[in-house]
Amino acid sequence: MAAVQFKAIAYLCLLSILIPVLSSEAILLVARLGATEWFAAIIFHACLALGVLGCAYFMPDLFARKGEKHPILKTHPSLVYFPALLVFFVSFSLALMEAEKPYNELPLSFRSFLLIVVVPCAEELVYRLGLTQLFSRIGGRFWGAYFSVLVFTVMHGLPSLDRLLSLELGFYLGPFILAILCELLFGWSNQLFPAILLHMACNWTGVIFSWAGGYWLSVFRFLYH
Repeated sequence: MAAVQFKAIAYLCLLSILIPVLSSEAILLVARLGATEWFAAIIFHACLALGVLGCAYFMPDLFARKGEKHPILKTHPSLVYFPALLVFFVSFSLALMEAEKPYNELPLSFRSFLLIVVVPCAEELVYRLGLTQLFSRIGGRFWGAYFSVLVFTVMHGLPSLDRLLSLELGFYLGPFILAILCELLFGWSNQLFPAILLHMACNWTGVIFSWAGGYWLSVFRFLYH
């Protein structure tokens, strides 16, 4: 049994290296065609998300969730949305405390829409519904979630082959914490939407802090550097 588990973990380790490297190479290839790395990453994840949705539609058994909801969520199912609402409330309150410009002049840009809406939906489909489910079938629920968190975190540094060989690996605390929380929500609730909503709330903090000025961005800079 231990040998089987060791083989599964070794396989997940290999996938956790290959997937970020190959994905980063694909993203950088799109970037070389004229897009920024940030926008190329969105295009890449959006395409993968559509693929996950297609697979979930045509092969629902592969994405069937096993296990029951957390006992607390059985009694109080609305609690699953509390983390996202808390992040929204705290970030808005902090921004009001240090606002450097009137909020009636806030620019609602296309970039903000992508960051708050498109990115969370695409990434949660790819990593939670797609990668976590795939990894869980290989190594079980715990190891599936663990390695999915690692891939999600490492991907934010775009570890291409050149960067990997140069040891330029970005492992940021912010994406790491976010991935853990999203995995917990996904696992406890057996639903994807609470994780998407939390992801939206966390991305919203960066947008609203930039709208309000640079104070809170500098305070929380350690999460992404």
